[in-house]
Amino acid sequence: MATTRLIRAGDNRTTSASAVIMNGGSGPPLIQDPAYPMSNLLNNDRNSVWASGPTATDPIVVHIDMGLSQNVRIFGLLGMRAATGGFGPVQLTLGFRTALQGYASDPASYTIAGSVFVTGPDVFLEITPTGMRYLQFSLASPGSWGNGFSLGKFLAAATVNDLDMIYSPGSARGVVVPQIRREAQSGTIHVTRTGLNYQTFALSFRSITDATVGILNGIAISEFPFVYLDYNNAIFECLLSRADWQRTHRWSPPNLWDADLEFRQLA
Repeated sequence: MATTRLIRAGDNRTTSASAVIMNGGSGPPLIQDPAYPMSNLLNNDRNSVWASGPTATDPIVVHIDMGLSQNVRIFGLLGMRAATGGFGPVQLTLGFRTALQGYASDPASYTIAGSVFVTGPDVFLEITPTGMRYLQFSLASPGSWGNGFSLGKFLAAATVNDLDMIYSPGSARGVVVPQIRREAQSGTIHVTRTGLNYQTFALSFRSITDATVGILNGIAISEFPFVYLDYNNAIFECLLSRADWQRTHRWSPPNLWDADLEFRQLA
């Protein structure tokens, strides 16, 4: 069973200020709907998407230069949607080249770090921390999704904040089903779905150290979303439910705190 791990937006190196997409020109082809270009992958907003449009290209390859070498230990994607139907047998593979090797457009020249099947909008895989600069994200069998897909962003993180605990008793999670309910004069209830389901989390942390408070505070003071990896190794991109955060100082040796963090999944 895993512990609670958090990845801040700034630790995703595919959306950092130094990241550059290498597709087009001498790189792999730009597979994109002109209205939703591949360059949108560099945005932190998962709703500013790259869309493939209908395509027979298999696999679809995206090259990203992180700008400097990083010991990536977690990779994946955030905000994947099939244009029609559900998730098919699409596999995401990460390949890489080091800063010393330099950039190359040939997909066969990349060392494979790992692969994971895309079973939902957010997926990840933990790998042995490895120094890399040039990333190759390869999506195999995208044709199984019919009219293509859209994607918010890729994920490549070297820094993962491990709380070394799951959470304390009293924590809760729920599911929100966005809908409008109207009751007709006859008494019939009409339900209209207004969005995708999402989960909510209220995590309690008791008797935590200054170091753990520092991690939670870094999440709490940021206006950007973060990635939550839970004890079942499920992944959620989330945003705080409230704009304020408090912790209680217990004044007991060693210096300990109680804190709660409320956040919601981004659908």
